[in-house]
Amino acid sequence: MILLDRLLNHKDEYDSFPELGKNMVCPVCEFEYVHTELPIIDSCVGKNGCIKIPMYCEDGHAWELVLDSHKGLCGISVRNIKDRLE
Repeated sequence: MILLDRLLNHKDEYDSFPELGKNMVCPVCEFEYVHTELPIIDSCVGKNGCIKIPMYCEDGHAWELVLDSHKGLCGISVRNIKDRLE
């Protein structure tokens, strides 16, 4: 599993919009220009379902940022990493 800390850009020179918080980067190439698509509500681990946010970077990688909960525990993970051109 990708460590979420790796998704955060720790280079201060790229924080041109501090109101957004830390910039996310691609989990494959660490490119800082990433985009989101519309969130998807799905069934995952818990009975409450999960929220999947499809994301992609401008270098062509795609993945899902997933928020999942089960019995009061809430997790965040990166899943389904792939080349967007596939």
